[in-house]
Amino acid sequence: AHRRHRRRDRPDRHRDCCGKGKVHHIWANDHYKTTLNASVFKREYNRRTNMVKEAMDARAGATREELIDAIVGAIEAGGLFSVNVDIIHSQIGQAAHVILPAVESGEMNLTSMNGERRMRLVEKYMDGPGSSKPDCLIAAGIAQHLERVLRAEGRNDYADQFKGYDWKTE
Repeated sequence: AHRRHRRRDRPDRHRDCCGKGKVHHIWANDHYKTTLNASVFKREYNRRTNMVKEAMDARAGATREELIDAIVGAIEAGGLFSVNVDIIHSQIGQAAHVILPAVESGEMNLTSMNGERRMRLVEKYMDGPGSSKPDCLIAAGIAQHLERVLRAEGRNDYADQFKGYDWKTE
């Protein structure tokens, strides 16, 4: 007979929601609103991101290297570093350590397809606010930086995975 695994039988079930990830990139989604069992997720997510925030606060005024060491130490102790890419401030974005401002339709050239396979082409008709960028250029910028840092460290095989993201426009 097949025996079902029941969550209520597990006293540590509140720790299951977030896994063991170390960095979480959020792209245009508020998991606090869209995740099943969101209240448990939010509590655990805040606990883990606050570990990193507290480590950063404790090193206020430190050098960049000391701050990085504090962040890595908090992550290795179970903390979570959060990066949010979005057009608006969201609830989950309040837990983020880095916020990268994105643009929305009309502020970038966009090609999209819906579930009915209808293609939509939207031409940019206005600039986004401040330093905001299209998601693809944010991703390309991250890839370019990773390639540069990895090459400087002599890790060329790993850096090669980030080649080709030299985009100037979307």
